[in-house]
Amino acid sequence: MKQKIFSIILIILFSFIIVGVLFYHSLGKEQKIEFLGSRNVVNLKQVETINLKDNYAELKFFNDDMFLVSWEPNNQGRLFKYNTQKKDVEVYQDFNKYNKKDEKNIIGEYYIKNINDSITYFYKNNASNSFRSIYNNNLLYDKEFKIMIQRIFFRDNENSIVTTWNTTSFKPEYYKYNIKEGKSSQIAFDYNLIKDIKFPGVALDGIFSSNNNQIFLTSYAQNIVFLFDNNLNYTGHFNLNYKNPKFNILRTEANKVPVIDPNNRLPNISVDVDDEFYYVLTNEKGVREGAGIYFIDRYNLKDKKYDKSLKIEVNDHDLSPKEIKVHNNKLYVLTKKNITIYEKDRF
Repeated sequence: MKQKIFSIILIILFSFIIVGVLFYHSLGKEQKIEFLGSRNVVNLKQVETINLKDNYAELKFFNDDMFLVSWEPNNQGRLFKYNTQKKDVEVYQDFNKYNKKDEKNIIGEYYIKNINDSITYFYKNNASNSFRSIYNNNLLYDKEFKIMIQRIFFRDNENSIVTTWNTTSFKPEYYKYNIKEGKSSQIAFDYNLIKDIKFPGVALDGIFSSNNNQIFLTSYAQNIVFLFDNNLNYTGHFNLNYKNPKFNILRTEANKVPVIDPNNRLPNISVDVDDEFYYVLTNEKGVREGAGIYFIDRYNLKDKKYDKSLKIEVNDHDLSPKEIKVHNNKLYVLTKKNITIYEKDRF
């Protein structure tokens, strides 16, 4: 049992690493992601660049305010907000005050919602298989999940979608998870869609995003986007406009523990969506960081077809785009050093 739990935790650890350190192993590869057809590249006007003093992640907007977190050791467990007057990022909430003794607190997926006229924060602790909810500046929930999870999407203060996988078949599993009661029910899913994908439970690990009408789950490694409605039911999928790269799992010689092949290419770096279009940040070599050519590909939600692209050429490793957000007719691109803001109306 302990070995099984260790294997699960190890795979989860590597699913975080694949969007970080292990990308470096693929930088020297000359293979490219095979885009289907030609990209329709457009030029967008840059309206502002915000310089950053630290390395941030998980850019989000709430009530027109910009929020971020940091995974750097001295910043973990804190929520940051961009001060438009000072043009600087400041600590907005320090969730470490809710820590148990010797507990490590690394904010992963987080959501900010207005519930009963009070700001409520939800976040998954990447240092453990747990989550917290803070309501009206009081700790509402601090619970460990009863199932080992990969990702979570908080729909409201009680309901969420969580993703995991079957450790025997490697098939993905999707659950409605009631935060308050700690109860889960599996979401009906069409497994015929993924019958040709090797190790789909790990290969389809991905990124949640949403608009007013739907919830989207985009794989980091494959060209598929799963759709859920606001009742958290699976409703369908669409494919991104490139040929799927191979995805492989290795096993260590010592104890045959499965680990992700560092040579896997992972085309989808970050995504976002508005009510009309879906945006995907990708790299032509399927890597996350480093010099090279990046694209933000846009898809029309009416027909789920590719539309246009913004091309970004990178020479400085620290200026590699790692997240995108669309907000108030602007497109935000986050790097280690700055946030570049583009006019979106010409996209």
